[in-house]
Amino acid sequence: MRLGYRKSYYFTHPHKLISELCSHVKWAWQRVVRGWDDTVTWDLDRYLCFMMPQWLDRLASVPYLGCPKRLEVEGLSSEENAQRWKDMIHQMADGFRAGANCADTPIYREAVQEYEKRYGEPPPCSVEAPERVARWDALCAELRVKERDKAWQEEQLARFKAGWELMGEHFFSLWD
Repeated sequence: MRLGYRKSYYFTHPHKLISELCSHVKWAWQRVVRGWDDTVTWDLDRYLCFMMPQWLDRLASVPYLGCPKRLEVEGLSSEENAQRWKDMIHQMADGFRAGANCADTPIYREAVQEYEKRYGEPPPCSVEAPERVARWDALCAELRVKERDKAWQEEQLARFKAGWELMGEHFFSLWD
């Protein structure tokens, strides 16, 4: 369980600790009763991009998974058709993994690591000291972060769209 404040804060604000613990109990109960909790809706796209690959990979790993009749190719064995279907399911999962990558790019992580290596502190937020913000902006320009990140995002988004379209086309065949 992860709490939202530093531990020292709770010593001076114990009501916050009680409130947060109650929320965590409520969310745990929601997961038991309905299978999900309210926190899922806070970032639904990220939740789905995290969970769908796990569910799809699990479906593809079912040993008795066959191929939907409408996808069978004449002349292929049932095992070959089943493998084609599993490959499609893995493509769908890959699309959702790419969607998750859109939110957490390695380009910015690399820039953050470089900033910390050079200056011994984390990068500033936009409201901090202007000289620190200027250093961060200069480093990002030097590393071409925006250009590289844009290319990365476009690549991941293309993979996501391919998986999404495949899922839309075969949505009602996702069963074992």
